[in-house]
Amino acid sequence: MVATQTTCQYHPARPGVGICVKCGTVVCTECSTKFDGINHCAVCVAELRRDADEGQIAGPSRALWWFGVVSSVVLIMSVGYAIFHMLLLW
Repeated sequence: MVATQTTCQYHPARPGVGICVKCGTVVCTECSTKFDGINHCAVCVAELRRDADEGQIAGPSRALWWFGVVSSVVLIMSVGYAIFHMLLLW
């Protein structure tokens, strides 16, 4: 017969109410965090947050920077084109 853990990995005096789907750790109510109805322990939640933060910081900020550069170039060229044509017609 295989013995199973029925108490929280982080709080041995508390009963385990869930199992982290990523690492299999038994956790209590306080230590269990649900994303989309799936249990995660505190360690795995910290990893998920770090991974999400790294992905969000690198991707959108770089894309927004390029959008600003391209928008600025287009604006400068448009103003220059308008001034050039006004001088020609004047």
